[in-house]
Amino acid sequence: MKKIFLLFLLVVGAIAGNAQTKKSDSKPISKPVINSSIKQKILVPATTIPVITTVPPASTQKETIPITPTNNTPTKTDADYYLAAISVRISTGNDNKEAINSRAFVYAFTGDKKVSYIMPGTQIAGYANEIKANSINDFGLERVINLTDSKNSLQYYKQNGLLVSVRYNQYNFKTDAWKINNVSVTLQFKDKDGNACPSFTSKTINFPTANGILGFRFGDDPFTNDAHLLILDLKMDQYFNPLAANFRKVNNGEIGPFIHFTNY
Repeated sequence: MKKIFLLFLLVVGAIAGNAQTKKSDSKPISKPVINSSIKQKILVPATTIPVITTVPPASTQKETIPITPTNNTPTKTDADYYLAAISVRISTGNDNKEAINSRAFVYAFTGDKKVSYIMPGTQIAGYANEIKANSINDFGLERVINLTDSKNSLQYYKQNGLLVSVRYNQYNFKTDAWKINNVSVTLQFKDKDGNACPSFTSKTINFPTANGILGFRFGDDPFTNDAHLLILDLKMDQYFNPLAANFRKVNNGEIGPFIHFTNY
C-alpha cells in the first residue's frame, strides 16, 4: 500500500513540473522595434539618390596677355644706302706703266656720267709712279661726290648702272704702252651713319675681258696719241654684273690742255 502511494506522488510531481515548464516557455515574443527613419532610407530606391557635383568657383584673376612692343624704326630701302667705298685692282701684263713719262687715272661715274670717285690726288696730274709689269695693284678711290647724294645711292646705281674708267696718257713718249691683264672692282654700300647694307655688305665685280693694251699699238701713229686707245671702260648692269670691257679712243673734251682728263 505504501509503494502504491509513493508511486502516485511521483506521477503527480512529474505532471506538475511539466506544467510549470510549459508556463515559463509560453511568454509572448516582443516584436522588434524598427526606427522609422532607417525604414524610410531602406525603402528609397538607389536610383533616386541625387548626385551632388561640386563646381569650383570661377576664377576672378584676369589672364595676362603679353604685349609685343611695336618697332617704330622705319625699314630702310636701297635709297638709304650709299656707295661709301670703292677700290680697283689692276693686274698688269708684261709691259709696265712707266714712271714720270706717263700718267694713269681711275674714275668712277654715276649713271649720268658724273664723277663720283677718283684715284686720290690724281684729278689734275694723274698717277705718275710706275706700275710694274706682271704685278697686282690695289687703288682705293677717293669720293668727290656727297655721300648722301641721291645719285650716289644704291637705288640709283641699280637703276642706272655704274662705270669705272681706267685712263692712260703717255704724253711724253707716244710709243709707250701699258699692258693690262685683268681688272676687278670692289664696292661697299653703307647708310649715312656708317652701317653696312645687310643685302650688299661688299661686292667684288671681276672683268675678265679687261685684257688689252692702253697706249701705243703696232700700226699707231708714233708722233701723236690722238688715235691711241687710252681709255678702258668697265660698265656694270643694274645687278652689278660685269659687261664687256671697252678699250677705246679719247672723245673730244675728255682730255685737258696738258695731261689730265676732264669728266667723262
